[in-house]
Amino acid sequence: MNNKAFTLIELLVSVTITAVIVGIVYATFFNVMDVSEKLNNSGDLNYQAVMFFGLMEKDLDSLYAEQFAKNTKNKKKNDSKKSNQPYFVIRSIDLENLDEENPFLEFFSTFSLNPNGHPQFIINKISYFIKKQNTKDKNIQRFSIIRKELPFSDIKSKFNALGVEVACSVVKIKIKVIDKDSNEQDEYDSRKNKNRYPIALDFSLEFSGKSKKQSFEKLFIIGVNK
Repeated sequence: MNNKAFTLIELLVSVTITAVIVGIVYATFFNVMDVSEKLNNSGDLNYQAVMFFGLMEKDLDSLYAEQFAKNTKNKKKNDSKKSNQPYFVIRSIDLENLDEENPFLEFFSTFSLNPNGHPQFIINKISYFIKKQNTKDKNIQRFSIIRKELPFSDIKSKFNALGVEVACSVVKIKIKVIDKDSNEQDEYDSRKNKNRYPIALDFSLEFSGKSKKQSFEKLFIIGVNK
């Protein structure tokens, strides 16, 4: 009767081969997971950029630049007339010395995000703010962009503004204003430019995800001018 068994060398060889195969499988698995995470991260940043720029485009496409003064009841004081005139303001952005209470972008628009719905034609004051995010990563400071809208009927109130976070994990924000003479500026105020609006905005954002940074840029053409 022959009893066949594995020799010690055969066992060692089989164990070695198994270990190599398992190592290859694990390495492949973790590489796939890493690539998948990077793709998801990249996809999230792309989605966020598309959503933000899409919202900004709707706001700017619905710009309102007509004077309200002639439609208001109080026409006695010049100050009240000036306060009822729409404007377009961009302030320079300094993330190192950030004033979170001061919007970097203000204008009037007929577009609204109010979930309760507005009449089809209502004028809103749109303001964009930058807020610091609380993060565990001490090596990088991330920011959120907050969009607030306030119906013109409540323009003197600061308590009814609808605020929505429209972007997060932002590490760089840059806006270039292009005026009617094709000059680029960091700041712009239509009230100081004969109530003329800029002709375009060059808006760039850089996001920082879990494993990478990604930059996006979009040029907005502004068609409202007097």
